[in-house]
Amino acid sequence: MAGKKQTFREKHTAPILIGLMVLVAMVCLFLVVQISGLDNKPKWWPDQVGAQENAVRLENAISTQLTAIRPGDAQQWSVALTPAEINAWLEHRLRATVETHAGSNAWTNEIESVRVAVI
Repeated sequence: MAGKKQTFREKHTAPILIGLMVLVAMVCLFLVVQISGLDNKPKWWPDQVGAQENAVRLENAISTQLTAIRPGDAQQWSVALTPAEINAWLEHRLRATVETHAGSNAWTNEIESVRVAVI
C-alpha cells in the first residue's frame, strides 16, 4: 500500500484545523485587547471636578428658578451651565438624587462616576 494516494480529506484536514485554531486564537486575542481597553478613561475625561459646595449651590439655584412664581405673560427663561458645573453636580449629587427619587437600590455600584464634556 505504499503507492496509495491520499484523499483530499486526509491531505487537508490537519492544515485546515491548525488554520482554524490560529484564527480562533487571533479573534480571542483581539477581543481581550478590546475588552481591556474598556476600563480606561477617555482622553476628554476631566479628573478634577468642582467641590461639593458648588454642586449644592448649583442644585439650589436651579431649584429656585424652577419653583419661582412668574406672571402668566412672562417670557420663557433658560439657564446656561458649564461642563465644570455639571460635572460637579454629577459627581456629588447625581447618586443621591437618583436614590431619593427611585429608591435606595436604584443606583448600581458598577457605575463609579459620570462626566460630560463639550467636544
